[in-house]
Amino acid sequence: MKKIVTIISAVVASLSLAGCSSSSTNKSNNQSKTSTVKPKPKYYFDGEKASIRDLDITITKVRFFKGLTSKDKNQIAFEYIVKNKSKKKLDITTSWLAVFNAYQDNKNTDGKLEVGSTPLNYAGKILNNQNKSIKKGGKLEGAIAYNLDSNKIPVTLKATKGVNGPKIGQKTFKLGKFTVQSNKLGVN
Repeated sequence: MKKIVTIISAVVASLSLAGCSSSSTNKSNNQSKTSTVKPKPKYYFDGEKASIRDLDITITKVRFFKGLTSKDKNQIAFEYIVKNKSKKKLDITTSWLAVFNAYQDNKNTDGKLEVGSTPLNYAGKILNNQNKSIKKGGKLEGAIAYNLDSNKIPVTLKATKGVNGPKIGQKTFKLGKFTVQSNKLGVN
């Protein structure tokens, strides 16, 4: 009889301890499953939107154009919107150039692309916005084109925190179908 009572007591004690350990395991598992959402950094480029202290730039469209003549290089063009967050006088072109540079990888250089003439396809409202000042809180559409060194190698757009500032992000764009540029003003 003493043996049975001792065995039953041992089993009950074991089950009690097992119950305690499993509940604490569940608590620790629940705690490890909880995650905190990290806020976006103050300055960033997520592939679509760049945000720095004075402005936000949102890329709305990327297009590819054939050179206007057979001697001209093909181009990649970015359509974008600039929002002025400061009291400074900003325009769309200077704002873009303060944040972005485009590159195509090659063997010998850093592959930085030259800004080209904006295709006449943008000759309407967007080109007319180039030299206009954007008020604080105001937004304005713009477009910029880069001359391609290769018609096959992807273009990497790198964003920095202002001219020569630290890199805040980048995105690589595969080249798409090249469309013919308009040679007439006012065609969008």
